[in-house]
Amino acid sequence: MVRSRRSRRGGMESFYRLCSISYRIFGRGVNRNDLSGLSLSLKRARINIPADLYLSLSRLAGALFALFGAILGVLLIYALFPASGDIFLILLTVLSGSVTATFFYLLTVRAFMAYPVFRANTRRILIDKGLLHAINYLYAMSKGGMSLIDAFNSLKKHEAVYGESAKEIGYIARDVEYFGLDLRSALMRGSKNTPSEKMRDFLEGLISVMNTGGSLEDYFSLKSRQYQDLAEGENSTFLEVLSVLAETYVTLFVAAPLFLITIIIVLGMLKSGTLLILSAVVYIIIPLGTSLFILLLDTITTRTDEEAPSFVRIKRLNVFDNVRLVERESEGIIPALKRYEQIERIKFFLHSPFRFFIEKPSRCFYVTLPLASAYLLSILQPAWEIPDGFDRNLFYTALILLIPYSILFEIRAKRIREIDGVVPEFLRRLKTLNETGLNLVECIRVIIRSNLGVLTSELLRVARSIEWGSTLEDAFQKLEVRVKTGALSRAITLLVDADRATGNLRDVLAVAASNAEIAQRLRERRRAAMSIYLLIVYITFAVFLVTIYILTTKFLGSMPEIPIKGAERFLSSDYNLKAYERVLFHGSLLQGFFSGIVGGQMSSGNPYSGIKHAVLMMIAAFLVFELVIWG
Repeated sequence: MVRSRRSRRGGMESFYRLCSISYRIFGRGVNRNDLSGLSLSLKRARINIPADLYLSLSRLAGALFALFGAILGVLLIYALFPASGDIFLILLTVLSGSVTATFFYLLTVRAFMAYPVFRANTRRILIDKGLLHAINYLYAMSKGGMSLIDAFNSLKKHEAVYGESAKEIGYIARDVEYFGLDLRSALMRGSKNTPSEKMRDFLEGLISVMNTGGSLEDYFSLKSRQYQDLAEGENSTFLEVLSVLAETYVTLFVAAPLFLITIIIVLGMLKSGTLLILSAVVYIIIPLGTSLFILLLDTITTRTDEEAPSFVRIKRLNVFDNVRLVERESEGIIPALKRYEQIERIKFFLHSPFRFFIEKPSRCFYVTLPLASAYLLSILQPAWEIPDGFDRNLFYTALILLIPYSILFEIRAKRIREIDGVVPEFLRRLKTLNETGLNLVECIRVIIRSNLGVLTSELLRVARSIEWGSTLEDAFQKLEVRVKTGALSRAITLLVDADRATGNLRDVLAVAASNAEIAQRLRERRRAAMSIYLLIVYITFAVFLVTIYILTTKFLGSMPEIPIKGAERFLSSDYNLKAYERVLFHGSLLQGFFSGIVGGQMSSGNPYSGIKHAVLMMIAAFLVFELVIWG
């Protein structure tokens, strides 16, 4: 604990010292009148550094990289022209060092200038993603009778649930609570500094309502419906974009590689060296191009099996970082608590090993990775040489790693979908029972007698926790930690805050049930529309395998081995059929793996859900070669 504080304090002191040095060297030459754009970008990116100081840091970093570039340019000339003493080489060395130094300096400064814009754009996407849920939370709190600033303060505590939107609202609450601004001025500052146009529109409308004395409840209701309609429109636009991307994927990453492979194989009969080109297509172009396409998909898609964050960010004041700390014997309780936590984790694993892996599927690699390593070592021993057919062993190793993870991930994802599917019904029943005069605890006891699918057992544990002395808030928070789905986390957060702060649950439950139904309908509509693209990916991969089968059996298989008497003038002397077939085998496996990831990304917005499709396609490619082509 003490060491970590000292390391953080040392890091901050080093950063402040670096800022001081950069400002003393480059700060005086900064024109502060031209920094309004950079200052606004830093504020929207929430980088808490003054613009002139940030520009000084960029110039200092640029100077350091320029020095590195100059050395690199000089070494490059000496490597190309070892001779020395020639005046031409001296001038060329100076020119090379100057050019590379200028290039590295400009590149570094430009990267520093682009970073706030990039981070602001990232924040804009995250704010827009959670804005509708944040507005629904404010609407429910205002309908329950909570004041606006209290609703802001309540929302900012749930950044882990409502994301960057809650964080943006938290800056407004901070300006009021700590900086002494009135709420209207804080809203105006927040409207200016937010990178999201939607958030700016929401805040400016809120200012207008406050100026005219309008109803905040009606305004939140209006904005909630407006952004719900906008979300449905964006969903239709997204599906149109996804259809274009699906056609792009088929053209660029299935048809184009097949075209290149066919041409390379034909040219390989007439010219040597084409095997290297084919290897570049299979081992570099297909993996790299498809990986970039997956990254593009990940930036524009949202996950239909949303999982809530399994962490809570703990913020700490650093006012006393420069105060020297003395370690005492009583602080030895920290390591003891860490050991206790490790022991409890081991007990949990021994008591429920399957649930231990389901909660975090990546834990299966603790078991499968040693097994896969042991399998590979057993293949390489005792001669420690790569045997023939080692690519098959690598394929089996990949299956050992991927199959358990994909099974556990799908069980987890299916559970999330089932829970999110019954959350609207759960809230509707809560609303109906609450209208009869029952409180939340009594409503839970009634609901557990009915069937809510996978959520019934979890609600039963909530009722038992309350019977054993836990408060409703503690029992709900434990449920949120166990389940970790986005829809349920938002519902629980809303119910707990409304029960604690307003007491008017009837209107809050009505808002929560309505919003959960709309969100579930949007998820189901998107999931149904995106599933067609998974079918497209399977069809294109099947076409890929059929084409490879025709090339290897009907074309390559009919080609005689070299040398052939009288054919030396027309056929390449290094045309190795076995090598070509082996590269095509590897290409089919790689295409199957990346096609599966693309299918998962298109169908659910989550690349990890594509691992099961990747495994199926890789097995299909393996069986085609083993049983059909080579069999």
